[in-house]
Amino acid sequence: MRETFRAELDSLTDDLARAARLAGQMMTNASAALSQADLGLAELVISGEGEMKAL
Repeated sequence: MRETFRAELDSLTDDLARAARLAGQMMTNASAALSQADLGLAELVISGEGEMKAL
């Protein structure tokens, strides 16, 4: 039982870290897209939303 709990906790930790990295990357790109009026970069940020929702 302890091993199962630990495995699930590790998985949750990994997912949270991945979500935080992705959110940070998306925020950086969104800020750059806004400040540079870069439509392509803005669309890239929007397209990554599905990946974030999947987490």
